[in-house]
Amino acid sequence: MRTRIAIAAAAGAALLAVGCGGSDSCPSTSANAENQNMNGACSAPAPQQVQIRLNLCEACSHTDPTCTPDLHAIATKDIFLDTRWDVCTDKSSCAAQACATVTCQFSVAPDVYQVHVINKQGTAVPFTLDTTSGAVCSGSI
Repeated sequence: MRTRIAIAAAAGAALLAVGCGGSDSCPSTSANAENQNMNGACSAPAPQQVQIRLNLCEACSHTDPTCTPDLHAIATKDIFLDTRWDVCTDKSSCAAQACATVTCQFSVAPDVYQVHVINKQGTAVPFTLDTTSGAVCSGSI
């Protein structure tokens, strides 16, 4: 009986190491944005609610991109977007890239802001967000 329990436990651990599913969680890592012209990448579906679309490409082992806006420097008109991937499988098991679009959502007062995102080279690059007449992005990353 102990042998069966040990084999079942080892199989369960192997499944967790290969992928995540159900209520299991995967480690998270930074996701760098692809080179992208940000003109038109913003919308405002509701008053003061902004949506910014970013293109991300990483190894195929990365899944479920997220974006968390960091508004701690809003007083200086700076917004930082923290984009992340879950790393659910071993990167060596596949060669293709996984690309996805993630939408960052947040609310701000009407004004002109500098939005900062990490590019493919790992450098923080700003683009302009103008919410005085809807939401308009300009610049590129």
